[in-house]
Amino acid sequence: MGDQICQWLTGDRLKVTRIQELLETRGCTVSYTSLRRFIRKRNWGRRSVPTVRMADTEPGEVAEADFGRLGMITDPATGKRRVVWALIIGLAHSRHCFVWPTHRQQLEDV
Repeated sequence: MGDQICQWLTGDRLKVTRIQELLETRGCTVSYTSLRRFIRKRNWGRRSVPTVRMADTEPGEVAEADFGRLGMITDPATGKRRVVWALIIGLAHSRHCFVWPTHRQQLEDV
């Protein structure tokens, strides 16, 4: 059964919850936590990408900006559905985050 779990993880790239379901259909009932511990003990889990820490900065020196899609909303002016984006600005020194909803991703919107 161990070889099959390894194949599901590495070959088929299935999630642990799906593997748990497949095991149950084969008559092997195991808790999610136990299955995850079994996988971790054998180093079959996905390797996480190491986090790269930024150097400490002075206040106001560095800010990171990005857009993320929030979803759809009906524009009251036109009655049409539009995409709403979030302008996200993270301050490196304080780690505070500012979020501003917008309909466009243009420089003048920033």
